[in-house]
Amino acid sequence: MRVIALAGQAERLSMTRLPVRLVEVRAQPLNRGPVRIGDASIGPDDPTIEPGQALRLRGDPWLDLSEVYVIVDRGGDAVQAVYIA
Repeated sequence: MRVIALAGQAERLSMTRLPVRLVEVRAQPLNRGPVRIGDASIGPDDPTIEPGQALRLRGDPWLDLSEVYVIVDRGGDAVQAVYIA
C-alpha cells in the first residue's frame, strides 16, 4: 500500500522501474476523497476512482509502474497496486 502524503501533488506508484503486464490500482475504502491516475502530465481529465473503487491498467506488452502517477485530494489517502509481472 502506498500512502500519498501531500494532496494535489502527483506521486509515482513505484520509485523504481517496475515493468508489469497488468496492474489494478485500488483506492483504499477509508480514503476521504477521490484518487486520480495518469502519467507524468496527470491532470483533471485523467481517470478518477472513489474510495473502495479500482482501475485496471494493461501493458502492451509492458507498463512501467514508475511512469504511473496518482494524485489525491486529501493528504494521507492511500492506494494499493496489485500487479502481474
